[in-house]
Amino acid sequence: MADYKIIADSSCELPEQYLNDERFDLVPFRLEIDGVPIRDTKGINTKWLLEKIVSSKTFTSSACPSPDVFYNSIARAEAERIYLITISSAISGCYLSAMIAKKFYEDAHDDKKIFVIDSKSVSGAESQLAMLAYDLEEQQLEWEEIKKRLVQSRDNMHTFMMFDNFSAVCKNIKFPKLKEVVSKAGNIKSIFVGDKGARFSAELTCIKESWNQLVDNIASSVKGATEQTRIVITHCNNLIGAEKLRDMLMEKTGIKNFVIMSMSGLSSIFTDNGGIIVSVM
Repeated sequence: MADYKIIADSSCELPEQYLNDERFDLVPFRLEIDGVPIRDTKGINTKWLLEKIVSSKTFTSSACPSPDVFYNSIARAEAERIYLITISSAISGCYLSAMIAKKFYEDAHDDKKIFVIDSKSVSGAESQLAMLAYDLEEQQLEWEEIKKRLVQSRDNMHTFMMFDNFSAVCKNIKFPKLKEVVSKAGNIKSIFVGDKGARFSAELTCIKESWNQLVDNIASSVKGATEQTRIVITHCNNLIGAEKLRDMLMEKTGIKNFVIMSMSGLSSIFTDNGGIIVSVM
């Protein structure tokens, strides 16, 4: 039995070696397309999901895990220390849901230490925090020190998003006005730069220039990088693009520590087919 458990919502992608590790648990969002609920579980076919979204008659909505779902995950955990990592509270009620679960559990039990952290971002940013919690626990650091380092790392993290397609993104209820912007922009890609809390500032660039601009933006965020600097790249059915970006960043920054993963269902509806999210820590 592990002394700790890392619980995250399904916006968090995990490397293959952690997916069946008892120290990790992912609780799914629920997506809804034309009134039909779909659980965002491991192995969801994102190509099928995005096709359903594009052909749907309404905006796609998502519902975060309920407090009961988080509570049950906490209760099942045979561990003394629990970390709950959530998608940005700026775009979801997931953080609040996890906090409610924490309070309810602590009101009835005193056998676990529970820490909830708002990633203030999406996808790979959650992955970064989950992997960092694992690394720090394996170093056997004190509980308070681990919490402090997680918050510091979260506050210094950068998120970048690049879109290749907007068909499904425009059907996302969280971005209802994006369709109008895209229709006026023409043949572009969009680089979204994260600004703590998943408030993204859009830079519309022509397709030819966008890769270099993305690399330049990321490189600017990692000045003073060390051997511990890690870049997580998540992609929506675009492994070739993710590997291309990794190689460009290696050459530009000298950083060697990269993790590349496919997106979950929730993350894929933020970026659409071909989209890429980069998290730098």
